[in-house]
Amino acid sequence: MFGFHGKVLRIDLSQGPTYVEQSIPEKHFRCWLGGVGLGVSLLQSSPDDALIFTFSPFVGTPLTTSAKFAVLAQSPLTNRLTDALSSSHFAIAGKKTGYDALIITGKCPEPMVLVIDDGTVRLESASDLIGLPAASLVGWVESSTPTNSEQQVKRWASKT
Repeated sequence: MFGFHGKVLRIDLSQGPTYVEQSIPEKHFRCWLGGVGLGVSLLQSSPDDALIFTFSPFVGTPLTTSAKFAVLAQSPLTNRLTDALSSSHFAIAGKKTGYDALIITGKCPEPMVLVIDDGTVRLESASDLIGLPAASLVGWVESSTPTNSEQQVKRWASKT
């Protein structure tokens, strides 16, 4: 189906990370429209502590403002669903991982960076990044990311 890879990646950070690739049938995408719709459906079948990143089916197309992603979670206190939408290069890099969504659960024992690179998932220490100003973090990500767009690495900081 155009605009979708048909799969999500479930990542449990508390186990080192462990991850499971899950296929999603095409009819599912027709019932749950867009990135937020997909996120809501995935949240219903995820653990309470899930943080879900979904990528718009229009990411990578020539449509103006199409580089959108959504972040969804459910409040453990009120049980309400929360979502946030944004546009950035993060959406493009996220879609290039080959997944329509990333479902992150668990907690790292120490500050770590989650790296998804060419089908492999790993954690790297982020201890030396704590307390740095935003400009320094941007420089670190840019220097750590290959320039070849097909091999882009997307990193998410995970704090304890």
